[in-house]
Amino acid sequence: HDTYTATSQENRAGCCPSQDRLRYCATMSLPALYVSRLLPPIVMAVLTERFRLIAQPGSLPPEKQSLRKGLEEAEAAICTLTEQIDREALHAAPRLRVIANYAVGYNNIDLDAVKERGIVVTNTPDVLTEATADLAWALLLATARRIPEGHRLVQQGTWTGWEPTQLLGADVYEKTLGIVGMGRIGNAVARRAAGFRMPVLYCSRKASAPSDSAPSWRHLSLQEVLSESDFISLHIPLTPDTRHLIGAAELRLRDELRVGVGFEKPHDGGRDRDVEIRRAHALRDGVQVERRRHRAAADRDLP
Repeated sequence: HDTYTATSQENRAGCCPSQDRLRYCATMSLPALYVSRLLPPIVMAVLTERFRLIAQPGSLPPEKQSLRKGLEEAEAAICTLTEQIDREALHAAPRLRVIANYAVGYNNIDLDAVKERGIVVTNTPDVLTEATADLAWALLLATARRIPEGHRLVQQGTWTGWEPTQLLGADVYEKTLGIVGMGRIGNAVARRAAGFRMPVLYCSRKASAPSDSAPSWRHLSLQEVLSESDFISLHIPLTPDTRHLIGAAELRLRDELRVGVGFEKPHDGGRDRDVEIRRAHALRDGVQVERRRHRAAADRDLP
């Protein structure tokens, strides 16, 4: 690190280094940190106080060259899933000792390469469980009650007034909720069903432990869940085994399926991939399918 030595002239005059110079020296003595994306203000305030930021982060993902340049000088780095920390990037970062991934997953990091270097990698597991469950219910209700369609009518100026048969949607109260994948998020979604007095059917590798919050949960096969549920919510990792898990044949199992809500959870929480849920126009009228990515909830139509 840079250091500061008072000049002989300052010493003879009994002068002290300037406050700006002292602050500069104090900053340069802090660990060098690269932050790839702008984080919430309270986080940035702590980081600025405790570390020397190599560059001021922006809201958008950094270009590959900017990422490489930031890592070259860093002793520590905070990155998100949009940044690919591969072997080549790590080779250019000789001082790097720890990578804090601002995400549940870590598929954006070459784990073999960091292990060889002895670099510590951290993530933030379980921080999005309740938020994702909230969004799953928001999507389920919005789709069942056809809120996006009504919103588009008003937004486009084509709504001409109320009609008795307009956008009737489907009842949710006391209907049956089917969950595929009863992990942390699936469990959180199921708990919220109690407010709607909905029995819960679920398919998972193992049965959930009995509890007071799960008196009406039933562990069934995938075919049974699909054939007996009014609403389906998917909360499974995308792997070769689960790819194309739900298709035309599975949707035909339930003639009166109201809504399917697919929440993609890529393997290890990794990069964007598509859960392969196909809208089956030829199957029957009235079936609606919504898909959202595990992290974003950006509005996109299914193919």
